[in-house]
Amino acid sequence: MLLDHDAIGGLGQWKRWILQRHTGDPNMPTTKIKPQTKSAKVIALLGRAKGASLEEICKATNWQPHSARAFLTGLRKKGLVLAREQGSDGGTVYRMISHPCGEDASS
Repeated sequence: MLLDHDAIGGLGQWKRWILQRHTGDPNMPTTKIKPQTKSAKVIALLGRAKGASLEEICKATNWQPHSARAFLTGLRKKGLVLAREQGSDGGTVYRMISHPCGEDASS
């Protein structure tokens, strides 16, 4: 599909956005930014030295506790090694020990 960039100048903002999406033209950048996924947020929390409590995971993702625990189970099945430890306040803290490819989480 060939487009005349001068003709596009007269189009509305939303039409320009549609053309950007369909043509993939790098000269017509879109302004839409992909938000960070909930999975990425949880993995980042687990990668911290102090780990993350179930409450922190639920707050960051707006998940119910049973959903957060199910997600942690899914990470284990994918090969992530997670440590479950007793926190200083008596709650459970989860911490990532290694990534699925065998790398140490601290590196």
